[in-house]
Amino acid sequence: MPIIVTKDSTDYYLVPAPLVSFTRNTYSNIGRPQFGADFNITLEGTLVPEKGNPFFDMTSAGNDAELSTASWTKPSAVANAGADNEPDYGYDEDELLASTLRKQEKIRSLFSNPVVDGVAKPIIINITNWGETTKGFKFAAFVNEITFDPASRGVKPGGYTINLTFDSFLNSANDDEFGVNNDELNAKYSITSVTETFDISEDNRVNLTFAGQGVNTVLDQVNKIYAIARSTTVVGAPRYDADGAYVSGAPWQQASGYLYETLGLGSGIVPTGRQTFLSNLGDNNYKIADRVITENIDQDQGSYSITENYIAYSGDPVIHTINVDTNTEQNERNQVSVQGTIQGLNTLGPFETTKNNFVNASGFNIKANPSGNSIPSGYFYGKSLSELNWLNPIPVSKAISRNVEGGVITYSYTFDDRPPNLVSGSVLETIAVNNTYPGELYSATPVIGRNQPVLQYLNSRSEYKRSLNINITMGSTENNWSYDDAPSGYWNGATQSNIQKWLINDNPTNNPISSGDLDKIFQAVNPVNDPNFTVRNGKCFHSAPVGNWDAYGRTYSYSIEWTYEREV
Repeated sequence: MPIIVTKDSTDYYLVPAPLVSFTRNTYSNIGRPQFGADFNITLEGTLVPEKGNPFFDMTSAGNDAELSTASWTKPSAVANAGADNEPDYGYDEDELLASTLRKQEKIRSLFSNPVVDGVAKPIIINITNWGETTKGFKFAAFVNEITFDPASRGVKPGGYTINLTFDSFLNSANDDEFGVNNDELNAKYSITSVTETFDISEDNRVNLTFAGQGVNTVLDQVNKIYAIARSTTVVGAPRYDADGAYVSGAPWQQASGYLYETLGLGSGIVPTGRQTFLSNLGDNNYKIADRVITENIDQDQGSYSITENYIAYSGDPVIHTINVDTNTEQNERNQVSVQGTIQGLNTLGPFETTKNNFVNASGFNIKANPSGNSIPSGYFYGKSLSELNWLNPIPVSKAISRNVEGGVITYSYTFDDRPPNLVSGSVLETIAVNNTYPGELYSATPVIGRNQPVLQYLNSRSEYKRSLNINITMGSTENNWSYDDAPSGYWNGATQSNIQKWLINDNPTNNPISSGDLDKIFQAVNPVNDPNFTVRNGKCFHSAPVGNWDAYGRTYSYSIEWTYEREV
């Protein structure tokens, strides 16, 4: 069988044809068998000084060995006749050593991988039946070792051994067997090493979940967060076509393709283990977020390495932590402060150019901290964890901070157990009732030459008085303007009715509900209705009520004073 070596687009035949032995090397790990393969081939040939190819013309001195491309490699049909058309190169004992040395060099040159731009290229080896150039063993190989047997002493036929490595066959000897560029494992990528490790640990953060609605909200679960680190290194091998060009990329690209497609880079795939949550990944259980990938490419070693870090969480795509502090003042007023941190998680893929952690944090914050006068979730968290029977749902203070870059929203509330408000729509109330009780009446008469007046009791007492002072801050209402109406802060187009809405209509005395609440307070404080004493009929008078409404500060104050007599 002919052994054809293709170099620089030219086919050269080795004569006599060397013996050929193959070894297929399969690459496996304990947990991942047969992920790749390559081949070793050994050519064991004989170099004859006066015959064969390479050839040496002994008919004259000083010639060089040459490689013939003529098709004279097939033996003659006559037994022991040699090649029927091999040229006669003569025979000269004085030229035998020269022939051997120069033929050896020619073989070394033939089996030297060409270097282009600093990169070695394969040589094409083709082993076929007589008269065939296809349907044999054809591969792109690299030369590992060339050895010449010294037993010939340079003048007799001597053996040589050439060891080559290749990763796949360029074609199959049988049409329906392995196909083109195959490693006989039908592996899509040429891989020689796979190393993959997982490190799964508990994160130092937790997620809180609450059960129930409104005042029935109670702490339900404290869910762990898991940190997962995955390190993967894949070493690829070159795969060449008949022209010596890469098939499916350079070795590191083979490794990259294998890692992406076979190992599932960025998919959050984790191995089966004792942790039950690992087998429960999905929308209703633990999910993957904050995937960060670090890539390392070593082109010389043909390796592609990835370190992938992510977390496994449950519930909404945030990490929500809460601190609740309860303080009791000397007046036995309880004050509860609630500090919450909403760390948004990035649920987009690791190769996206954007992050949605702040979007996720904002979406959760809308539910936890609604705008307007709605009761925030922080109130129910604080009430549940503080274990107080009553907590006023209108916060004493509120602060929200947004860190867009970090995807973090922090909030804090302060609540206390002050009594509930009495005026609808108010957020802060101060209601003071002052009583002035009767005092003794007397006259003070100045006397000339006396260092103090003469005091004389008039045998009577002063009147009863009671005053009511209300100071309230009303909550915000729907604006009757937009940004387009006052982009500079000045509302040039405000109409009379627009202004009346602020200055008159929003006054709580002009709102049927809040006005009714104010009247109930008035009636409750009115001495006539005091259940602890009886006012003499027709003997209770009040001053002119004074009401002040600050539309910009949304504060309202009201004051009135009664003067009355009691039944003795």
